[in-house]
Amino acid sequence: YFVALCVLLVRETHLATSGRTPCGLLTFGDSCVETRCAEYNHIFGFQTSCARHECARTERQELGETFASGEGPTPWLLLGLAGTWCAFLLSARQMWRWQGGSWETETGNERGLASVILAVPATYGLCAVHAMRVLNVNREDTWQAEGMMSAAELYSALGLYAFHRLLVAYTDCPVLRQRSKADQALWRGFRGLIEAGLKQYVVLVFGCNALELVAKTWSWMNPSYCVSLLAAAASIWFPHHNIQISLSDEAVHNAHHTRTGTIACEDLWNTVSLLMVVANFFTCSIALYAVLRYEHAFADKLKDHSPFWKFWGVKGLLSVNFMQRIVLMVVGALATRQISEDFRTFLNFFLVCIESAILALMNLWAYAPPESSFLKDRGVADTPGGCAEEAAEFARLEEAGHRSDEEDEQKKNSASFAEDQLAQTIGKTFYDD
Repeated sequence: YFVALCVLLVRETHLATSGRTPCGLLTFGDSCVETRCAEYNHIFGFQTSCARHECARTERQELGETFASGEGPTPWLLLGLAGTWCAFLLSARQMWRWQGGSWETETGNERGLASVILAVPATYGLCAVHAMRVLNVNREDTWQAEGMMSAAELYSALGLYAFHRLLVAYTDCPVLRQRSKADQALWRGFRGLIEAGLKQYVVLVFGCNALELVAKTWSWMNPSYCVSLLAAAASIWFPHHNIQISLSDEAVHNAHHTRTGTIACEDLWNTVSLLMVVANFFTCSIALYAVLRYEHAFADKLKDHSPFWKFWGVKGLLSVNFMQRIVLMVVGALATRQISEDFRTFLNFFLVCIESAILALMNLWAYAPPESSFLKDRGVADTPGGCAEEAAEFARLEEAGHRSDEEDEQKKNSASFAEDQLAQTIGKTFYDD
């Protein structure tokens, strides 16, 4: 996955610096399909040929296709690329420390889970820099730019699930499995409930991304159908109103690289995605609450692993990006000088690129690989699962139980010996008598 990130980041850097558009960029414009004579020539007062024509009817047509942008990379885009490269290099260095160490981890899958989490900053940075490049080439394609952040959120959901599995690995002790069946059932039920709260978030985000991919494919293959679907959606939302939908002339005039059907598809997706935003908010809140409850339930066992900073290493960018968009929206609404929505969107992606580097730098400390001496000092190097305290407690209880059994056996043997002596005394006395 890190190799794929590196290849895609090199591609984005080349396209951003060269201004190339690999798939081409369609250009649309108004083409005259019917003309009429506006002025005639006259000879001796008689009307003859036409002196000047004017367009009577125009149609929007595809004028051409370009594979290069006329504008060069902006300083914002170059700084965003630098921040993304820093995030990738820091994350790759930390992952190399995890994978290349000669020490043994506390759990068998700790390396893989940590590697999944370490890729979160680089993934956010790559998606944000791609969105910046798309907007730099075509400011009208905000749908593609926003869709990349949805892909980053999907990986963030997978990272949150990996973080929960890492906490389970830290707290799952083999010696605890030898406890009573009731305790084991309670433990499995609690862990299953927490995992259900996380899995529903991953499934919802995956479903939203899949549905958006289907919508984009439909927009590319049959964009004209979106016009009728948009009217049907309006009638469903407002069943008691007669609504006639038509594209404004200003929107058509400003759309130089977008089909009119694609504009309708984008509006239709924005209408449907409002419901997904609400569902996503609640499912994400449930998942975060589930992880926090698990962390608080095992706070004593997790205190040596810095779970607070590890948590922010996973969900920091998602939370910051959510609050950041709200702040930029409020600032744009309250600013005395009007700030365009395109600039606010571009600025949000730029800040995500810089924040991804900050998060990768924080992960150097939050997800530092354990050293062999550290594990030995804690006494967990030879204990499966790294549960030295639980193993010592279980051994102490077993030893106490053995001592108690031995004492009971001694008492039992002493009582039997006393009974035998008493029986012999009584038998001798009876014999003498």
